[in-house]
Amino acid sequence: MRKILPILSIPLLLACSCATESHGANAYVAFGGGSMKHETTGTDLDDKTDAGYFALGGEVMFTERVGGGLRLEGSASDDDLFTDVAGAPVSEAGDGELFFHGTVGFGEQPQQLPLRFGLFFRGYSLKENVTSEELSWSSFGPRLEFAPDISLIENDGFRWSLPFRLGLGVGMSTVTTDPSTEEWDTTMTQYDVGVATRFAFTKVWFDVGYLNRHVNYSESDETAGFTILEADTTFSGLVVTFGVKF
Repeated sequence: MRKILPILSIPLLLACSCATESHGANAYVAFGGGSMKHETTGTDLDDKTDAGYFALGGEVMFTERVGGGLRLEGSASDDDLFTDVAGAPVSEAGDGELFFHGTVGFGEQPQQLPLRFGLFFRGYSLKENVTSEELSWSSFGPRLEFAPDISLIENDGFRWSLPFRLGLGVGMSTVTTDPSTEEWDTTMTQYDVGVATRFAFTKVWFDVGYLNRHVNYSESDETAGFTILEADTTFSGLVVTFGVKF
């Protein structure tokens, strides 16, 4: 998934190029750091380590209340996952997700009370450091996200607010190995919660906040006499975002 992130960013650049023809548009980039945790149900294969985060997104409003956009985000751990787990191969974990969405705004200021809905495509992988063997989950499904932006101070050319992010998604997943052996089918659920403090000026803004992204992969069906156990993965950390309005 991390290898194809530059390709997936092309639609975002095309969308931003249409901003002058829209009712309003924005684009943003975010960087963060924190921890990534992997837990495997029924085993001792549980650990967390330092991780980084990146996001690139944009949104175009076609009317005052209706629009759409996309967000590309991902995180990657250090290469010392499972170091403290006896007998486990030291590994690294990473994920990437692309979210295509429609947007509907509510209230007197609809851009401050958006509901986003659409489809996500997600990849998550565990890679052993010594053998380079990789276990990957590839998922897609519907996603819903509510992102209220609560104003604290607002005057000409400046606004201080508290943006929130509350997201939920469900999907189908395929688990594969590299080198390739078999494939397993399973399901997944995801939720994320975020809160930040935002300082917005006429055409630009930046915010600093906390983000928690959690995914649960159910135990897979049986293939060739084996199943992939239920697993949970979580990124949590500090995220800094820079945005521009068109």
